[in-house]
Amino acid sequence: MDIAYALSVIFTGISIVFLVLIALILVMVAMGKVLGGTGKKKDDAPSAPVKNAPAAPAPKAAPPQMAVQSGTPEEVVSVISAAIAAFTGGKGRITSIRRAKKEAPRGRSAWSMAGLRENTQPF
Repeated sequence: MDIAYALSVIFTGISIVFLVLIALILVMVAMGKVLGGTGKKKDDAPSAPVKNAPAAPAPKAAPPQMAVQSGTPEEVVSVISAAIAAFTGGKGRITSIRRAKKEAPRGRSAWSMAGLRENTQPF
């Protein structure tokens, strides 16, 4: 085989591959501009600083202690309390914390089922 012929075949193959990749990139960029814009949401833009913002409310007194299942670490109770306070805007109240029963199919936990539903949900 001739070396010049082999080099020309290699160069031609590499050139075609890169040209097709560049064409694919251009097609994807064009589709992005036509179908979705830049992907930034209107909320992503920095907003002007707010003047005369109201002061944060004074911290409230600690709520009374709740009944906690024996063996539940204080850190877990704190995290659950913080999540509920964030979700309800500080108006929620926890009366008790218990471990959920495993009623999911095949013995899966509630977190496992939530992840499964989220990742297999159709568009």
